Amino acid sequence: MMWNNGQLHQGISKSSEFRCSRGRFFDAHDRVTSEPVAVVNEAVAREYFAGTDAIGRRIRVGDPGEQNPWRTIIGIVGIEKSSRNYHQVGWAERGTVYKPLAQDPPTSVLIATRGVGANVPRAVSIIDSSVASGDSETMQARLGQGLAYPRFRALLFGVFATFSVLMAALGLYGVLGQFVTQRIQEMGVRTALGAQPRDVLQLVFRQAAQPVITGVVLGILGAAVLGKYLTSLLYGVQPIDPLVLSVVTAFLVAVAGLATLIPARRATQVDPMVALRHE
Repeated sequence: MMWNNGQLHQGISKSSEFRCSRGRFFDAHDRVTSEPVAVVNEAVAREYFAGTDAIGRRIRVGDPGEQNPWRTIIGIVGIEKSSRNYHQVGWAERGTVYKPLAQDPPTSVLIATRGVGANVPRAVSIIDSSVASGDSETMQARLGQGLAYPRFRALLFGVFATFSVLMAALGLYGVLGQFVTQRIQEMGVRTALGAQPRDVLQLVFRQAAQPVITGVVLGILGAAVLGKYLTSLLYGVQPIDPLVLSVVTAFLVAVAGLATLIPARRATQVDPMVALRHE
């Protein structure tokens, strides 16, 4: 079976820290003189070898015109999700074929350093001036290129989410404020009959708490039910975050408390006769 470069990602590795879910990973026996081998991820096995065992099958990666060798699949690893930059929002499970470093030397290498990355090209030229070192960049800069657009999307969604919470808070404040204002006459009657301001506040808070608690419960249930549809858009983040839900719930409850307390306290301070004539 053959793929061109546009259909699959190619990786080169010599690390012994990888673990295959099936088969084995590369070892010291996979040299340039041995049989060409490859390790594929679950996406390749699922898409191209569905219903069969991919171990032992042969693949050829590259353009049809290139003289790339046929490789025997010796292992299957997990899927590394990657972002779909400039496409639909979400994460792609791309098919990846890994080749041993000894059988396919790379044109670039990854070097673990501690603050001396800028000196690598100079060190290479000192060792052998005929070797072209090319451009060098830090891993942070390399990853930043791929994450720039997802980060922009996350920032954009965060801004819209913040405005949504603020609009919900303003709406909640207005509704509860109007609810309390409409009951000023009732508060005047209760005050004229001997009710204390504390009694009036407790009554108002109990009645205002009913729609607030109902809304919070329905909102949490709705987030729990609809959150599963966001799973494909997230990577490394749970669709239902207890901390976020707790913070937003506490914020809206605090807004509801202020929306109830401010007009209710104002009403308890009004003269009962004025409150009875209020419309």
